[in-house]
Amino acid sequence: MSIVGVTIDYGLFGFMDTHDPGHICNKSDDGGRYAYNQQPSICRWNLKKLSEALAPYLSSEDVAGVLKMYDEEFEKCFLNKMRAKLGLIHVKLEEDIELVEGFLDTLHKTACDFTNGFRGLNNLCVPGCCDDESDVDVTLTYLVSQCSSPEECVTLLTPSSSFSLGSFGMMFMSQKQMGKMIKAKKLKETTVKELEEDNKAMWKEWLLIYRKRLAQEIPDTSSQEDIIKLNKERLRIMNANNPRFILRNHIAQRAIELAEEGDYSEVDRVLCLLKNPYTDEVNPAEVSIIDHSQQATANR
Repeated sequence: MSIVGVTIDYGLFGFMDTHDPGHICNKSDDGGRYAYNQQPSICRWNLKKLSEALAPYLSSEDVAGVLKMYDEEFEKCFLNKMRAKLGLIHVKLEEDIELVEGFLDTLHKTACDFTNGFRGLNNLCVPGCCDDESDVDVTLTYLVSQCSSPEECVTLLTPSSSFSLGSFGMMFMSQKQMGKMIKAKKLKETTVKELEEDNKAMWKEWLLIYRKRLAQEIPDTSSQEDIIKLNKERLRIMNANNPRFILRNHIAQRAIELAEEGDYSEVDRVLCLLKNPYTDEVNPAEVSIIDHSQQATANR
């Protein structure tokens, strides 16, 4: 990371589909030093190392003050961003962090798609704006549909080949890895219906808490018109903070493979979608593709 906070190491990378706090995008990072949930602490570590390089000019009190400022600023920015993603736009409560942590934990436990999980919350209206039961059901159904199947969960939980060392290798497995193997074994014996019911129960529990929190966004003197206006503003902010289109590993891989064969149509399509990742007004199937072969012929 540069002195202005810009990442300058663009080595091997990957994209996180289902939410996994310990997701490691660079498989050479065996210990998870740069895992998803370690990013804030690694940034802090960078600041600490910078302070060591500037030790002749900074007192220990100065360094401690800056690091404390970083901790406070990160927590504030993170929570404000999450409030925007959840559509909490008028009231800030200390317990909002618990709501956020509950959402992320449910994403993880149900192996739900991270991006679509957030975007799917725009199906839920603030209480009193529309049919409460109907939009809860729609949101619940969508979130469950974005959760991984038993087979997909097993794949996500299966250790890499480096741990397939029989009884000898088991000695070196961490408690976390052992936990994943036990969970994977249980999932192999779980039916699709059973997993869906478990996921539905977890999401329903969180949605009830979320809906109560949304009710606190509505001032006591609000009219029906005010509530509708509030909901529209909430959806606008949510959709501006939760992308509909993102680059994923399989999408990038397909575009790369076609491009290596001289076909850049998928590259063009992906770039077109990513130019406006938050819009609801684009149908991916109808995005026009530039035919480079015809273009090349026309330019001759």
